[in-house]
Amino acid sequence: MATSHPLPEGFTEVEVFTFGTVMMAEALLGFSLNMLTIVSYWKIKDVRTPGNFLVLNLALSDCGICINAFIAAFSSFLRYWPYGSEGCQIHGFHGFLTALTSISSTAAVAWDRYHQYCTRSKLQWGSVVPMAMFLWVFSAFWAAMPLLGWGEYDYEPLRTCCTLDYTKGDR
Repeated sequence: MATSHPLPEGFTEVEVFTFGTVMMAEALLGFSLNMLTIVSYWKIKDVRTPGNFLVLNLALSDCGICINAFIAAFSSFLRYWPYGSEGCQIHGFHGFLTALTSISSTAAVAWDRYHQYCTRSKLQWGSVVPMAMFLWVFSAFWAAMPLLGWGEYDYEPLRTCCTLDYTKGDR
């Protein structure tokens, strides 16, 4: 028989279950729709343009966010974080990496559309691939900072997922 873990302090059974359900729905729906974008990019030749490569990059990073949400939902249904401190660091890093890449990719798509309409010139493969690589490296740099001592990853108040610890001030 499985043991039941106590509810996180300050939360009701309904709140914990609702959080898990919402995260699971977000994870499944988001992952499915982003995979549809990725498959469309690879299957439809006309869609494979340098500008849409940034949209592909956005879909890939958003899939990573959905994987993080699935882990948070699973932990919420368990009522605790089952992966220990190292798992918390990995989860926090992965979540921050994919969130920063998603935000940066959205900005890059917006810049591409602006540049295309204002200058009537399109991005070239020689510039879009290094741009996408830069977005991932830039995001990885900032996501690694808490692992290197500048800030830290810790449990969220529900204690079923991990993120940047924004409750502590500068040291």
